[in-house]
Amino acid sequence: MANAKKPTSAQLDAAMKNVMQQFGHRANFSGVDRGYRYVKGKRTDEVVVRVHVTRKLPESELEAADVFPKQIDGVPLDVIEGDYRTCSGSTSPAHHQARTRAVVGGTSCGREDGTTGSIGMVVLDKRTGRPGILSNWHVLATARARAGDAVVQPGIMDGGKAGRDQVARLSRWMLDAGGDAAFAELDTGRPWLPLQFGSYTQVRSVRRSRLGERLIKSGRSTAVTEAIVDGEGHYRVPYEVSTGRYEPRDIKGFKLVPVQLGNPGNDELSAGGDSGSCWMHEASGAGVGLHFAGETSPDPRAEHAIACNLDTVFERLELDVARFEDFFDEPAEKNAPPAKAELTPRPDWPDWPWWPWWPFPFPVPGQGPWPLPQPFPPRPPRPFDFGRPVPGLSYDVALRGSENAAKDRIKRLLELFELLKGALKAYGLIIPGLEILTPVDSLLEGPANPRATIARAVNRYTPFANIGLRQVMPSEFLDDLTCTDICATIDAILRGEK
Repeated sequence: MANAKKPTSAQLDAAMKNVMQQFGHRANFSGVDRGYRYVKGKRTDEVVVRVHVTRKLPESELEAADVFPKQIDGVPLDVIEGDYRTCSGSTSPAHHQARTRAVVGGTSCGREDGTTGSIGMVVLDKRTGRPGILSNWHVLATARARAGDAVVQPGIMDGGKAGRDQVARLSRWMLDAGGDAAFAELDTGRPWLPLQFGSYTQVRSVRRSRLGERLIKSGRSTAVTEAIVDGEGHYRVPYEVSTGRYEPRDIKGFKLVPVQLGNPGNDELSAGGDSGSCWMHEASGAGVGLHFAGETSPDPRAEHAIACNLDTVFERLELDVARFEDFFDEPAEKNAPPAKAELTPRPDWPDWPWWPWWPFPFPVPGQGPWPLPQPFPPRPPRPFDFGRPVPGLSYDVALRGSENAAKDRIKRLLELFELLKGALKAYGLIIPGLEILTPVDSLLEGPANPRATIARAVNRYTPFANIGLRQVMPSEFLDDLTCTDICATIDAILRGEK
């Protein structure tokens, strides 16, 4: 018997719309996508339309009217289990939850009065040319969002403090079918690097996901993980759209699963606190998705992650990727429009039918009907002030001043990093892949006290003596987590600030 003809992309899209129209009202419906069919736990090469349900039951336990058809419009239909929830909170690896001198992707952040998630990446505002951070709506904005709200790094759950750890101010956001995303402009003088913490990769472009490709992400809770794009479609997630009131939103994006079928190593792709992290293609440097949901099942086979499309987020929020050369370029002279009132949008699809009333009791407080859009008038931005220096945070002193001073500071740190690499290499301490954000604890193999070893190498390296560096003690590096921190400490000593 000849193999059945594969459905086209247009046929798959049309079938997904029909699934949404026919079955989207069901209480256990949690999404629809195009993706691989699984047979007895093994992934096949067949791409079908998949209906997602919060709990999958055997057909023998269902009423005839509740059984999904085997195909729709001639396109094969499959049913998979997926109960999706946003990923904020929880615990995390020490380095990813720590305060960093330079703002980078994959580290802890959040509202000064709210949840804790991950910085997805440093981006540029197309309106002003200024740098900022990209994360989720439910991490940086929430239903309490006002333009100008403070963002801290690390987040409150990781010890971040209002005022002291403020790095940015909320600028604009979105929560609808296009994605769960928010952009916050970095405070003047705040150092940043266009890198992902832990993987030390750089996002150089954005594009749509591709079925079957491998992506990596760096997040606050599970650090650097790798996964395969298993499906592309729409996924239903409940959100707190106002205090105590939850409503589901259907968000377009893609689903990721572990690289090994069945997840025999019990790998965690994501956990609470990874919300906002960026899924990217490592080899090409293409940013693909913004992580916003996952699962809490103890079954390793159920492990998955959900991301919205990064290209849509960039277009809607008017963003561009940040590059190393942007350190040394002046921001474009643009007259940014005044902040506008934002809305918590209705969960409608621009070109799909929807229902004005939710037809079933939602299983969390604050069930439907859908709320009308609620305007959030902008709050005038407050002037930024570094305030008094904080002990142990040398950048609070060294980075006072204009944005040009901050750029000069970053350039100086990069120059000191080249000297540091020379010192480590001269004494046989360098490892492959050394980057400016390489963690100190993984920098050297073997020594019980890597900071003492680094201090000895620096003290013996002639170029450091030639630029006037006095003898350094291991204790002066105790609070340093990365090569960036080591260089900042050396710079502070050279300036007589430490």
